[in-house]
Amino acid sequence: MNELKNDISNIAILAASKVIEKDIDQAKHEEMINKFIEEVGEAK
Repeated sequence: MNELKNDISNIAILAASKVIEKDIDQAKHEEMINKFIEEVGEAK
């Protein structure tokens, strides 16, 4: 369970760092959220 929490934390940090690096529009924002959700689902 702790490994899953660490994986989710790492993914969240990675996603946040990508947002900080560039200005994104609404469509890109939604795409990033969907990708994050998919990656979290795969980690289960």
